[in-house]
Amino acid sequence: MIDTTVESKNPVHQLLEGSALRDAYRLSFLANHLTGPVYAGIERDCGLTRPEYLTLLCLHHRDGLAAKDISLLAGYPKNSISRAVHLLRDKGLINRRPHPTDGRRATLHITATGADLCATTIDRFLSQQSRLLQILSAAERRQLDALLTKLIEASPDWIDPY
Repeated sequence: MIDTTVESKNPVHQLLEGSALRDAYRLSFLANHLTGPVYAGIERDCGLTRPEYLTLLCLHHRDGLAAKDISLLAGYPKNSISRAVHLLRDKGLINRRPHPTDGRRATLHITATGADLCATTIDRFLSQQSRLLQILSAAERRQLDALLTKLIEASPDWIDPY
């Protein structure tokens, strides 16, 4: 078990400790510092905004999603994802096809160029993730994985879809 009552000299910990939103701030702090620098680098080096890259990344992991699925996975409003879809299509990184059984819907598909771009940038996230988690033992990583899984499984009960 991890002792969470340890006094800290870390100014970030001290700032967040007394907050009524302690858990939300801590999760946000970790997520922002985990992904923020990576997204900034991808925007600088590849010319993709965060919603564009998140859309591309979702399709890299599961091709054939609808824009509403990406909106849910990425946590971005549908209009942001829709704009990203149009920009990615213009850049030749994804394409849109009619749904095979429902002509009113469309599915999105990553192109070979889009997949290559994801393959060359994913190491940035893996490196940042490794740096974040290096302080944890193998047992703590398994515990974190179990807790994150539990939170994700319960997300339909508390998440407000865009």
